[in-house]
Amino acid sequence: LQKPLRQKQVVISILLWLPTEGLTGYLVRVIPPNACHAIENPPAPRQASETYIALIQGYGCSFVKKVLHAQQAGYQTAVVYNVDSEELSTMMADDKEIQQLIEIPSLFTGQSVSLHLKTELQILRPL
Repeated sequence: LQKPLRQKQVVISILLWLPTEGLTGYLVRVIPPNACHAIENPPAPRQASETYIALIQGYGCSFVKKVLHAQQAGYQTAVVYNVDSEELSTMMADDKEIQQLIEIPSLFTGQSVSLHLKTELQILRPL
């Protein structure tokens, strides 16, 4: 099941710009959940057009480190959500060297959006 993530549906803070046509792909809960260390790769795509979006808990290390680990594992986008909070802040790279390595779009959101995504979309890893 693929459903697009549309910017107007969620409150987000963006590090890199999202495509104007929106995002379509499979949302995957990463292991480890906070992505502070290398994470497991997404499933092998059955078709070249399949994309995978990493769903990451936002605690334990920097935002850019989480996004870099998602990119290194093979995800095309990273969604980082605030645990137990709706508070949003602009994600600023604390490490300019890591920021320069990041090529995938990423976004930061509150917990309610992550709960909505988990409820409305098929998650590829068990809760």
